[in-house]
Amino acid sequence: MNTRTRLAALTAAMALSTLATTATATADDNPPPWAQLCGGLVPTIFAQPGVATTGTNLPDVIEGTPFPDVIYGAQGNDVICGLDGDDVIYGGPGDDLIYAQDGDDNVDSGIGNDTVIGGYGNDNVRAGDGEDTVLGGPGNDDMRGETGPDTLDGGPHTTQDRADGGPQPDSCPNSEVVVDC
Repeated sequence: MNTRTRLAALTAAMALSTLATTATATADDNPPPWAQLCGGLVPTIFAQPGVATTGTNLPDVIEGTPFPDVIYGAQGNDVICGLDGDDVIYGGPGDDLIYAQDGDDNVDSGIGNDTVIGGYGNDNVRAGDGEDTVLGGPGNDDMRGETGPDTLDGGPHTTQDRADGGPQPDSCPNSEVVVDC
C-alpha cells in the first residue's frame, strides 16, 4: 500500500469515526436532572444551559432546560419543549409541535403545518407559512399568523391576548385584541 492509499484510508476512517461520534452525541446517554417526557416522547436531544441547541434534518424530540434557551429545530417534523426560562425557539421547516411552556417565550414556528402550545408567561408567537394552530397559555400572548389559514386561540383565561391573522382567512377565538381574522 503506497502513502497516498494509506492517507486516503486513514482519512476515510477518521471521517467515519467523526460521523459515529456525532450521531451518538445527539442521543444523550446521561440525561440532565430536569429531564422529562416532551409531548409524551423521550427526548433525543437535550439542550445545555447557555448553549444554542440545533436539531438535525430528521425528526427530533428536543428538550430545553429550566433556564433561558435558544433552540433551532432545523428540518424534520420536530417536537420541541422549551421548559422554564425565557426561551427563543425556531421550529424550522417541517410540521412541528412546539411546547413553549413557562417563561416569556419567543417562538417562530417556521414553514410547515405547525402547532404551538404556550404556557405561563407573555409569549410572542409567529406562526410561519402553513396551516398553523397556536394555543396561548395564561399570560398576555401576542400571536401572529403568516400565509395559510391559521387558528390563533388565546385560551380560556382572562388576559389580554392579541391575534393578528395575516393575509389569509384565519380563526382567532378567545383573543381580546383581533386584527385580520
